[in-house]
Amino acid sequence: MAAFDPVDSEKPAELLDPQTLHNGTIPYPTALSPSAILEFQKCPQSYLFQYLYKLKQPTSLALAKGSMLHHALEQVYDLQPAERDLSTLQNLFRRVWSQNRESDVYRDLFATPEAARDLAMESVWGREGLQLLQNYVRLENPQAVTRPNPVQREIWVRAHLTIDSSQGATGYVLPGRKPQATSTPNNKDAAAFLVRGIVDRLDMVRTPESKQAVLQIVDYKTGKAPHLKYSAGMNQKIRDEALFQLQIYALLLREKQLQKQQQFEDDAAASSQTLPVRFLRLLYLTNVNDQAETLDMDLGATPLERDSRLQDVHAQISTVWNSIIDMVSRQDPHAFVGCDRSFCYCHKCRSRFVPGSVWEPPVEPT
Repeated sequence: MAAFDPVDSEKPAELLDPQTLHNGTIPYPTALSPSAILEFQKCPQSYLFQYLYKLKQPTSLALAKGSMLHHALEQVYDLQPAERDLSTLQNLFRRVWSQNRESDVYRDLFATPEAARDLAMESVWGREGLQLLQNYVRLENPQAVTRPNPVQREIWVRAHLTIDSSQGATGYVLPGRKPQATSTPNNKDAAAFLVRGIVDRLDMVRTPESKQAVLQIVDYKTGKAPHLKYSAGMNQKIRDEALFQLQIYALLLREKQLQKQQQFEDDAAASSQTLPVRFLRLLYLTNVNDQAETLDMDLGATPLERDSRLQDVHAQISTVWNSIIDMVSRQDPHAFVGCDRSFCYCHKCRSRFVPGSVWEPPVEPT
């Protein structure tokens, strides 16, 4: 991708002061999303800026491309299998970009000091998107994806998770819990918090050992797949971190299934409500070799294996929630520490604040 520093039209004329934002308070979160959870784990300060102060990152070339590609990959499955060729898929990308390129969100994306829109840069950006779709078709031919798949696309999943993870739907796997607790959460009155997100795609697949129908969560990724070139232990850590978002989705679906409630905001998903989620798939549209590839996880062949893994996920999410609530309760923006990743939003956004009003990295002695 061509180097480009988009014009930051949202840069404030005056420095921000936490004493005047939100009436001088740090708001408590009303819910968490997988992206918010991951952001807090990586950089509490970036989480503060984006999710509590609502100072979102301006749209970038990569984010815009990812959004347009997701739209195209969703819409192609509105068509009959025979119609889902590469040309049609690429035209969907062109069409959705044509519909959005003059919107307030994207109008200034290709602005430069010399021109309101650099058409050559936009053309390069567009060709890169078309290439990613070609990579996708080479990996997974959408014409070969037949009913009932995709079972659902672009669906909201949400559940109230108990703050005490042992009281959740998968808490029965812990020592001292009774097996019959698998049918309902251990405590319907337990304190809980809302977690919600959007799943790109749900497929029905067959298990290799018994050919039973189960669900597979599929998530499209327009960035490069991780390069697993390290030790076995490090590669496994990279895989687990990459797939953590999908494990959160699996936990939310498991919670809703166990509560025998509607697991989606879309009622059309009821047909998949009774099927367990077993497989997770990240479908990357490119890698170090400029080819699409998948990163897969099997949650386990038995309900106990799957629930044991998801119980660990619940515990991690509860830890994140408790940490956020603890930091917010202090009402001190300095409690939200930034990270040392050079690309993180915390560095850019921190410069928008009055010096000393938020956490800042210590000055190294000269």
